[in-house]
Amino acid sequence: MALSLPVLHETASRNPLQAEPEAYRITVQLSPPQDLEASAAESLITRVLGRWVSLGRRLALLVLLILTVPLPALASGERPQGSPWTAVRVLYEEGAQVQLEASSTSRIDLIGSWRKSTLTVLLEPHTSDAHNLNALEGIRWWGRAIRVFTALYGNEHLDRLSIVTLIRGVNGTSGDITVSFAGDLGSRICGVTYLNGDGDEIVSARVQISLRCVGSDMELVRVVSSHEFGHALGLDHTDNSQDLMYPYVVRGSRPSTLNLYALAVAYSWLRGGTGDVPSSVELPASIPYRYLLDVNGLPIRMRVTILRQIDDGPPVTLRTILVEAGGSVELTAEGLIYPTDAAGIRFRFEGWWDESGRRISGDARTTLRPKDHVTVVQRYVTQFFVRVERPVDPVSGWFDRGTRISVRIDEVIDFNNGTRLRFVRWDGPGNVVDGSVEIVVDSPISAQAVYVRQHLLRIAALDGELSLWIDEGSRVSYREVVGRTVVDFGNGTRLSARGFDVGGQPVESVEVSGPMELRLVWAREHLVRVVREPIGKVTELWAEEGSELELRAEELVDLGNRTRLAFRSWAGDVAPSSPVTVVRVDRPLTALARYAVQYLVEVRSEVTAYSGELWADAGSVVTLSVPEHHEASEGSRYVFVGWSGDVASDERTLRVQVERPLVASANWLLQHRVLLEMGPLGSRELWVRDGELLIVPREAIVESDGRLALVSLGTEVMRVVVRGPVKVEAGSVLLLERVRVSVGGPADSSVVVEANGLRIEVAQGSQVLLPEVWKVRGVSWRGSLQTEGDVQVTPLGGGDYLVPLRVRTVRVLVRDALGLPAPGVDVRLVNDAGVVESYSVTGWDGVAELTVVGDREKAILVPGGSAVLEPWENGAVLTTSDGLYAIVALSLAVWAVPYLVLTPRLPPRSRRGSRTDRA
Repeated sequence: MALSLPVLHETASRNPLQAEPEAYRITVQLSPPQDLEASAAESLITRVLGRWVSLGRRLALLVLLILTVPLPALASGERPQGSPWTAVRVLYEEGAQVQLEASSTSRIDLIGSWRKSTLTVLLEPHTSDAHNLNALEGIRWWGRAIRVFTALYGNEHLDRLSIVTLIRGVNGTSGDITVSFAGDLGSRICGVTYLNGDGDEIVSARVQISLRCVGSDMELVRVVSSHEFGHALGLDHTDNSQDLMYPYVVRGSRPSTLNLYALAVAYSWLRGGTGDVPSSVELPASIPYRYLLDVNGLPIRMRVTILRQIDDGPPVTLRTILVEAGGSVELTAEGLIYPTDAAGIRFRFEGWWDESGRRISGDARTTLRPKDHVTVVQRYVTQFFVRVERPVDPVSGWFDRGTRISVRIDEVIDFNNGTRLRFVRWDGPGNVVDGSVEIVVDSPISAQAVYVRQHLLRIAALDGELSLWIDEGSRVSYREVVGRTVVDFGNGTRLSARGFDVGGQPVESVEVSGPMELRLVWAREHLVRVVREPIGKVTELWAEEGSELELRAEELVDLGNRTRLAFRSWAGDVAPSSPVTVVRVDRPLTALARYAVQYLVEVRSEVTAYSGELWADAGSVVTLSVPEHHEASEGSRYVFVGWSGDVASDERTLRVQVERPLVASANWLLQHRVLLEMGPLGSRELWVRDGELLIVPREAIVESDGRLALVSLGTEVMRVVVRGPVKVEAGSVLLLERVRVSVGGPADSSVVVEANGLRIEVAQGSQVLLPEVWKVRGVSWRGSLQTEGDVQVTPLGGGDYLVPLRVRTVRVLVRDALGLPAPGVDVRLVNDAGVVESYSVTGWDGVAELTVVGDREKAILVPGGSAVLEPWENGAVLTTSDGLYAIVALSLAVWAVPYLVLTPRLPPRSRRGSRTDRA
């Protein structure tokens, strides 16, 4: 029967067998090995026995024990003597290094057990000391693993099993188990173990390790040696691919809890058991599946993680301790922890707990023997220092978080000697309810029940003795504690308490420093009444008999509504007129303070110089006066516009009778000066209201000292909101003359005037402004200039001028085409602008008269003809196509021609050779 498992590497070191073309496997062979020299009969017997052995290990052993036929020699050439042998081989297959997992298969088969507690192992030494030492190291793993297993999981009977290792030629010659190295055990075979036994009792064993398999890899030497020694102890293979006893070499594997538990079962006879060995065992759930030695072959160490948890907060890792399996560790915790950054807080150790919440110990120092990796928790409870100060039974100590403390509060603590303590307030958390305070401790607490010390005062009064508890250190006035300090006789005289009698002198108050007995001092007093007229306000005061009293009348009494009283004199039992006087009080007195009523007259003005107030007696007359103007600043002024408020007038000066409080508002208009600088004409100023829009044209006509001028103010129209003085400087100044020109001619004619190189046309009779130097260039009528050359102008005075214009009548003779006069013909006089200036129709004589204005050349037009009329001509002759007489002649001709043509005529005399005859 052969099984295979990948080899698991512990490190990434090179496998010494990688150069080999074939892999090594562990083979479990339950048949005797064959010798190369064995006979065919022996081979047949061996094969038959092998078949029986394949039915089961126990049957095979039994068969081998019964048969006493010597078996062939072993592969090494040495034949075991005596009982038959069972060979168990370990095979090699390359794979990755792994660790045991809890979910892995936890069952292993058993071969048997030794019936002796001390086993000797004899090593046949190899020439390499390293091979020898590592082979022995793999064997010693089992002794260490036994100690670890029994320390962790009991089964102490295994501790009785001891293993003694010997080396041939050094300290031994024989042993129960022999271990040797062989050059080659066959393809992929790393080791083989031959067992000789009786039933399930192992009598002897022989282990061989393949040098071809392990080479110089000492890890393989140790693992193969340890695996084969496990067979020698009675363990068979397991299906767990990570276990040391897996059929394939598991690099990095070590004896496991499954292996040791199987040995504990197999060797139960050591504790008095029957010695029967089961065919297989399964690891109990109470024992974790793990290696018992670490990678160095030393006992595993348990990881003890120590956490600290405060209250219900998250645990914090303090440290981790590694404890050798079976060993113990002393756990130490601080009983009390005081944080350095907080006062009044500490943490009290409560105990050790495991991960499951089970309490391990309540002692700060305890010993733990871990059987597995374990996490332990130091649990602490937060404590706060609580200090409660009170006169009796103060509280001072540490309390766990959440503790409830009930503190009793007495309202009064009486010492029965005229002194006591009275509860004032509670300074601290919680509230006083029914004489106690319940405090929930969730932080450091400093609380105090505040009491005040009181003393008993006994005071002898008119109504009897008073008993009062007064706070120590306070001052007590007799007025505060004595209910009746005055005895009134109802006639303006009374008795009044003056104070406590201290050393024969009355004092207003005493300071309480202990229990006291006091009495009152009394005095006779008279009523003094002060009456303010006219409002009738009365002030009363009591003065001790025989004392001198200063009466002080307020010189002015403000009634709060812009009205007041002004003191005038005293009357009644007091005569002086001074506001302050002294009287001797020997009886009840009445003093009349006489006042005059005054009203406030307020003048309000934007110009503060004219604002003010004055008090005037009721019925008096006051005069209010302001100027017409008030200069605000250079170029700005205020103009008075009238009074408003309680008075209304445009007059600058008013007389007002005061019958009530008055408010008079002087209203002003703020103006700014606009200064126009005009050069030779001087300057002009204009006052404009503040905020008004000032439009400055490009030009303006200004009159100064009777002279007119056209002033140029800029290239564009300016718009300025006046907020202060404005100065406008003229660019140029053109002197003007106001002119009215008349024309001695048609009324609708106009005059062409030239000034400053420009010509303008002025309707006659209209008045215009012209520069002082101007000239008439002509008269225009009907769209045409009617004059020629210089025009004479006649001044008429007062700016009026007359321009003469020639007007004449021209006689026009119109003839028809026959040279006859043409009556009824339209005759037009047209100027150079193409405008008809004059129109007429010819009479029966063919003559028409036209009115001609001006001295310019004009055109005379008739139908079918025209002529030019020169300025010096007074007549003209024209020919027209529309003459009446010509029309009549043409008409007759029209009738005569057809008559002559159509009337028959005698042929002429024939002539020979005439053209007519030939025709």
